[in-house]
Amino acid sequence: VRIEGFTQVGGIVNPGIRTFVGVPGGPPTGITGGEVPSILINANSLSMAGGQARIQATRDGPGAPGKIEINADTVMVERGSSIGALNEFVGAGTPVTVNSRILNLSGDPNLTTLTGIFSNSNFHPLYGQRGVPFLRDFTLADSGPITLNADKLTVLGNLAGISSDSFAFGASSKITLNVGDALFAGPGALSAQSLLAGTSGSITVNASGQVN
Repeated sequence: VRIEGFTQVGGIVNPGIRTFVGVPGGPPTGITGGEVPSILINANSLSMAGGQARIQATRDGPGAPGKIEINADTVMVERGSSIGALNEFVGAGTPVTVNSRILNLSGDPNLTTLTGIFSNSNFHPLYGQRGVPFLRDFTLADSGPITLNADKLTVLGNLAGISSDSFAFGASSKITLNVGDALFAGPGALSAQSLLAGTSGSITVNASGQVN
């Protein structure tokens, strides 16, 4: 599986594989929801490269969060591409799981966006809009857990990272790394953070080899 991203005037915005739930219109919150469709990839290799290339599940309404699961011998996420989930409605975020032998996350010094794996939460896009009530459902989204199982994990370069962060009033979730060897180098991050009122998640690294 190969996904190549690009940014150009008139081009496709955020190319890749995406699922989404939550559209305006249903009572009582004004949002019609449903279960977030899951994303499952079974492949010999997954290669992602280029600005804005994404595998992403977005939850903007009520319903189960679904899941993202990647099973591949080699997973390469490079130059502004990412695998992740965004939750913007009260409740649990989408869990992200990657099972691989080699997992490489490699950033680009010329980009200002995350390269890597995320499951974050934020305010709903309708929150604060004219004529829309200030509902708690639009502010209390939780991020989802991230589990990475790899013999060799490399997180290298500018803004390469793994994050389960809350940018609203909900909680961030946990990150679990089950690895043989892991290398972290460059100005990236391994983060489970809550920027406002929610509880921060935990980070657990289980390594049978070396962590540098």
